[in-house]
Amino acid sequence: MPVKNILKKSVLWSLCFLSVTGCVAPLKYVIARKARAGIPQVVAYLQPAVENDRIQISGKIVLQNMQDFDLKPGRVFIEVRDENGRLLDKTDFDWQARDAAHKQETQAFLDISLPLTILSRKQIVLFLSTEVFYEALGVTLPIKSKLAVLDLAMLKKTIVRPLDVAVHTRIYCDISGNTSADFVFDIANPTGAGLVLREGLVKIYTREKGDIARMAVPPIVFKPGEKKHIQDKMDLGNIFKTVMTQKILSVYPLRIKMSGELAIPGTDIFMPFSIEAVQEFDFSLLPRKGR
Repeated sequence: MPVKNILKKSVLWSLCFLSVTGCVAPLKYVIARKARAGIPQVVAYLQPAVENDRIQISGKIVLQNMQDFDLKPGRVFIEVRDENGRLLDKTDFDWQARDAAHKQETQAFLDISLPLTILSRKQIVLFLSTEVFYEALGVTLPIKSKLAVLDLAMLKKTIVRPLDVAVHTRIYCDISGNTSADFVFDIANPTGAGLVLREGLVKIYTREKGDIARMAVPPIVFKPGEKKHIQDKMDLGNIFKTVMTQKILSVYPLRIKMSGELAIPGTDIFMPFSIEAVQEFDFSLLPRKGR
């Protein structure tokens, strides 16, 4: 058998094999390259933020057609995966324009909402897949690319903001020395994420004699931007026995302290806090000077 016939049969059998195994796609690239058709560029402009108790990734994706002929981009598919390749979310949408004219670009707007539990991961990766039809060639080429890698460490830092707390205290003491303390802590959630107060503790003490009274605060849930009042009353016993100094009619300053953690549920993110107020006493049988 002539060598040419053997080569032709080999090529035909190779093409048949590629068709059966689904490997014909590379042939399309060969055709496109011979026609001097390049793969269009895809650029992403994304902005992640924590809003309304969710991670919002918004922005746009731009397809740049630098060819001398028009293109027809297909539907866009986006997958969101973590650093281990685990699928977290997927979405699909159309380009703003059905045609990408030569030397022009078309864009698609992206808006992905993810749960806050994703903040426990180090990073998330966005993968894009679509296809482009070259009208002049009658060829459709798939496009798959890693669109963006978002480091979640920076996003976590946006959540840690100064805590706004106001403290109100009032001490009641009768003539026999029996004393109680009313307290109010106004705490505002400064973040766009829901928080839970856990391990909450209010205690009244003096540096000289230690704890006088302690009270556990049950878990409290804060919606994004919500402000709550933590109010209660504590019995301090006889103040003359607990905080009176050796100096007549003088007592150690009372310290009222609240501590705990503000955590984002379902994540490993939490912010320890401690707020303290000092309440002094001034006993006198004589009127104060200057009055």
